[in-house]
Amino acid sequence: MLNGLELPVDTSAIRDAALRCRAVLMEALRAAGADPGKIATRQAAATHLVRAAASRMLRARGLGVGVLDQLLPLHETLPVGKRGQAGVARRSPPYPVPCLSRGSARVGESADIRSALDAVLDDPLLADAWQPGGEEALGWLYQYFNEPDIAVFRGSRPPKVTAGLLPAKTQLFTPRWIVRFLVENTLGRLWLQMHPDSRLVDRLEYLVPSAEPLPPVVPRPVREIRVLDPACGAMHFGLVVFDLLVEMYC
Repeated sequence: MLNGLELPVDTSAIRDAALRCRAVLMEALRAAGADPGKIATRQAAATHLVRAAASRMLRARGLGVGVLDQLLPLHETLPVGKRGQAGVARRSPPYPVPCLSRGSARVGESADIRSALDAVLDDPLLADAWQPGGEEALGWLYQYFNEPDIAVFRGSRPPKVTAGLLPAKTQLFTPRWIVRFLVENTLGRLWLQMHPDSRLVDRLEYLVPSAEPLPPVVPRPVREIRVLDPACGAMHFGLVVFDLLVEMYC
């Protein structure tokens, strides 16, 4: 914090963990016969990494990890891979949810692979990332996991972005201090226009003072306010919006 404002977070430990876990998972997939060049294979590896990180977050909050099987399921029915072995499955639309399993054995959840992931994710440098307040870690973990796939686009003459790499190339997560600036000057400003005497103004540290009085807005209950994030990603905006809405209720 600096004068009450948040400084950019150092995510170097998360980046290192994401790349090390990627190497472990991609090698496990390669050994199982999946094509490491396929986007579905990388999505499968990312799914296991996010599950492993999310399970730590859930335990740190006293919650059960069973919900992961609903939110990030690992399917048992797989297509045949390149060498006649198990490949990577995707469920029906609207959203693909890949996995790393083969028959009843889940490659990414084998004892050896889980042990390798634990060795990385249980590093003391990452301890705070799994605790309450570190919810953004999932977004950064996924972004850094994709980093090797988009390295080719950093040259002076980058190639055309293919459909398979479009998600990795465009999924860049927003730092919390920028999110707060945007949310407080939209949702927060709207609330002050509806409630000029609200004590919430003392909470909006990133609110840009208006040169002119804000035009009044007809007050509405908090439950009637709708917030749209058309590209929510890891919900970095949603987390800040939720906290602000809670304070509006109070």
